[in-house]
Amino acid sequence: GEEIPLLLVHALVEKIDQMHPMEAIEDASDDAGHAILIFLPGWEDIRALHEVLERANRHKRWVLFPLHGMMGTSQQRRIFRRPP
Repeated sequence: GEEIPLLLVHALVEKIDQMHPMEAIEDASDDAGHAILIFLPGWEDIRALHEVLERANRHKRWVLFPLHGMMGTSQQRRIFRRPP
């Protein structure tokens, strides 16, 4: 298969984050928020992108959830919890 351009995906996430900062939300106490779903073809691609984004997440502005069907149900359910 084709190689996923991880640095391009990272650049797009950064651009979206810059265009829609969390600070711009008027009332953070409601369910307002931002989320980006990135679908990738397999676990290795998911793991590799997760590593790229974790390294870039030095300000801890993002909550990252790698998901794959081979992961346990409890791990997959974390995405439904409200982030801190």
